[in-house]
Amino acid sequence: MAQKSSAQLSQEAQLAIRDARQALAEAQRLREERGVPAENARAYLEGQLNEQQLAEVHAAFQADMDEVHLNVEHSGAPNRSASRATAARRNRQIV
Repeated sequence: MAQKSSAQLSQEAQLAIRDARQALAEAQRLREERGVPAENARAYLEGQLNEQQLAEVHAAFQADMDEVHLNVEHSGAPNRSASRATAARRNRQIV
């Protein structure tokens, strides 16, 4: 797999951010249409599900988050701990 340039990664990130903002705006519009207050939207929605459905939702969410973490690890995104380790090993000029 070829590594992506920083410009390509930046463009993909910007598209993902745009898509996320659009999804959030749509969710907010739908929530407002239904009269669900923002403060207790999660409690309201969870109250609409039985225990099995709620467990399925939580499992699907966790699977999505695991996939996101995996994609980040494989995308070539810099790892903060790795950059700190590299910085610690840098040769420093002694004055």
